[in-house]
Parts: sequence; structure tokens; C-alpha cells
Amino acid sequence: CAEHAPRGRFLRVLHVGKYFAPFKGGVETYLLDALSTLSSRGTDCAALVHEHERYWRGTREIYSTRGGPVRLERSGNWFRFYFTPISPGFRGALKRSLRDFQPDLVHLHLPNPSACWILSIPEARRIPWVVHWHSDVVTAMQGPVMRLLYAFYRPLEQRLLRRAAAIIATSPSYLETSESLRQYPDKCHVVPLGLDSQRFTPPAEDRRRDVTPAEPLRVLAVGRLTYYKGFGYLLRALHQAEPNSQLF
Repeated sequence: CAEHAPRGRFLRVLHVGKYFAPFKGGVETYLLDALSTLSSRGTDCAALVHEHERYWRGTREIYSTRGGPVRLERSGNWFRFYFTPISPGFRGALKRSLRDFQPDLVHLHLPNPSACWILSIPEARRIPWVVHWHSDVVTAMQGPVMRLLYAFYRPLEQRLLRRAAAIIATSPSYLETSESLRQYPDKCHVVPLGLDSQRFTPPAEDRRRDVTPAEPLRVLAVGRLTYYKGFGYLLRALHQAEPNSQLF
């Protein structure tokens, strides 16, 4: 979408996310890495998110990433309701960001119900949107209330997808299995998630080792202990394949 930037200046991209650093989460970590990398390559970036703690008022700052400074606004978070921050000021903050920053592109990171406010802002319709599909809204095993809430949210989610100029899925399997993305094959592009290698300290020595038949299989699993991360499947698979295996 670089052609949307006027000649003589860098592309301006407004990212709309749920939370941001120092909040620890997969999407938040990815957003920080993306802003840092884009800034280092000359893209002028701004981000609108929620306060990750309960806070009545919003804040604005210049956030220093390794790639350069980023305009960051955090909308006040009054409370959370079923994993969703309730932020009455988010629409106003989004409208202000569009007016003051004048982005060439809006990058929406979903799931995030607050991103749906962009549908109500006429000025936003003149700007292309990219939807970054990090996850479906998971309703299984969360009870009838969550399913009812998603029934109200889904039409707005689908409007965002229909209006988007492009949709980013994080893996081919996610694109193939997502019920929400199935209707938009021509818009979808697979862009795998990456990691900032500078965040990791290399070991002092090579710790690779060959596993001998006498040693138990050791598996390291990384992720939050919640049901939809699939640790239950891993435990059952390890028990069937190698009962003496060790899981960390």
C-alpha cells in the first residue's frame, strides 16, 4: 500500500490494537516488534490501544522502540467485561488519531471489539484498512453467555472484514480452518508471525544433544495455561507416545 503515501514522504500507518507494552501478551509483543521494525525501515507509525490496567482517563506519549519513536495513545479502560476492555473514549481517540496523524493506512489487530468503532467514522472510509487476524473469537467451553455476546459482535466483525482492503492470516492452517475468514479467500494473505531475535540471549555454549533410547523425551511447551492453547492435547499425546516423557 505504499502507493497511498503522497510523493515525498514516508508511509504513515495507524495501528489499532487491544493493549501494548509493558502488557505481556502474544499480540502485544507482535505489535511492539512490528512497530519497531516498520519504524526502522522508514514507516511513520502510530498506535491506539487501551490502558491495560483500570484507568479512567487516556494517555498520550512518544514511545521509544529500537527502530525509532512511535506515537502511542492509550484509551482509558474503565473495566473489563468478558476479556473486553470497556473504553467509552475509544471512538473519540480513534477519530482524533485519524485527524491528527492523517494515516495512509489503518492496520486493525483483531480480535478487538473496540476496533469496530472505525465503522462509525465517515472519514475512515477514505483510508484503506488492513485486518490482521490473530485469532478467532473462541466461544467453545466458555458457556452460553460468551456465545450470546459473540452473536452480537460477529456482524460487526464481518463488516470489518468486508470493508478491509486486505486480511492477514498468521498461518495457512488458520486461513483454511477459520469460519470467519472462509468467505474472503481473495482478500486473505498468509504472513507468518516472526520473532525479534535480539530479545533472546544466545546460550554460552551449544546445548543441543542427541536423545538416546535410554533417556526420556523432554518437551518444552511455551504458552499461557488456558484451555484453548491445547496443552491438554499435548499431555494426552505424550502419554500415548512416550509415557516416561518430561514436559516443561
